[in-house]
Formats: sequence, structure tokens, C-alpha cells
Amino acid sequence: MLTTSYAFGKSGDFNASTTGGNFNNINFAANRGLADWDRRHVFTQTYVYELPFGAGKPWARSRPWSTLFGGWQINALWTWDSGLPLDIAISNASLNAPGNINRPNVTGSVRIFGEIGPGERYFDTASFSAPLPNTFGNVGRNVLHGPRLFEIDSSFFRKIRVTERWSLEFRAEAFNATNTPHFDRPDINYSDAAFGQVTTAHGNQSVQVNENRQLQFSLRLMF
Repeated sequence: MLTTSYAFGKSGDFNASTTGGNFNNINFAANRGLADWDRRHVFTQTYVYELPFGAGKPWARSRPWSTLFGGWQINALWTWDSGLPLDIAISNASLNAPGNINRPNVTGSVRIFGEIGPGERYFDTASFSAPLPNTFGNVGRNVLHGPRLFEIDSSFFRKIRVTERWSLEFRAEAFNATNTPHFDRPDINYSDAAFGQVTTAHGNQSVQVNENRQLQFSLRLMF
């Protein structure tokens, strides 16, 4: 069995933070933009495949081959997602308007380099500049997107009939089987030294650490 799903969408809203942490109380329109959870493309594909071995199958129908190879099944889930939005910010110290956030100025379109790691730029930081004191920057909310997500989860299991009532199920599962790192969004604060750099992966790991794959095995008795 094969199932494929693709979603193309765009979600916009006003910033939900009304406590001053990431909100503009003076220019309310500046709070409008892409939703923080917006993903433009979401593609998923699932597989369920029962191996053609054992009794009633094309191959290995006789013992001992049926005993060794019969009853196995493979499952998989593939996921490709666009990156989440980036809300570029700057220190509001020069704004002299407590309780309001500020953003830098931007000149033209911003190139996405896609580089990962300390000292590497995910996007062109030279396109941004600090606004004049007591003024708001012209960057909109969530105008860029961060790193995409790719993951394959898979499982390999077998049901073994012991008696009419009792049976065993062995299951081996791999999450992020390809060990593809899931990078966090780059630093989005123009005032930071690491502005535009991706320095961590999901789970707050350093980008030099690649320990995303998880394996687990289980044996279940059913009666």
C-alpha cells in the first residue's frame, strides 16, 4: 500500500504575542505577516509492504524457508517540509518606546545561501542595516524561511504464531533512518554577533553533532 499527500499553503495572521515580547503597539500593521508555523510545502508518503515469502505467498512457501522468512512486513513514512518563517529583529534600545519591538531595514531581496555552522551565513546579512534612532525598520514580519525538514521513519516487523491463542510480534523501528540533521532556525537578531548563523540542531544540539537517528526494538506477546 502506498499513500501520497502534498499540501501547498500560506497562513497569515497578526502576531499573537500581546505582552510586549514580540509586538508593535504603535504600528499595529507591522504585526501582520506569515504565521509562525507557516510551511509552504508539506509532502508525505507512507508505505506498507508485506514481503512475498511464506505460506500463501509466491516464494519460500515450504519449510524451513517459510519459518525463517514468512510474516515479515516493512513500513515507512517519508516527510519533506518547507522551513518555518524567520522574524528578523533588532534591539529596541534606540527606539525609546518601551514595550515595542523593532526590526532592521532591508535593501532589496535577500539571498539565501543555506550555509550551516558557526561563522557561516544562512542568508545574506549584508542586506540589513540598523534604522535611525527613534524610527522603525522597514522589514516585515516573517519575510524569510529557515531550513527545511526531511525525515524517513521506518519499521520492520514480524508476527509469529506460537499456538492458536498465543503469538509473538518482533518490531525494529528507526526514526530519522537516514540520520539527516534537522537544523534550527538561524539567529534572527541583527544585534547579535551570530546574526544569520545556524548553530544548533533540533534538541539543542551543536550542528557538529549528528545524533538524530533513533533505533528501538521490541518483542510483544499477544494472547
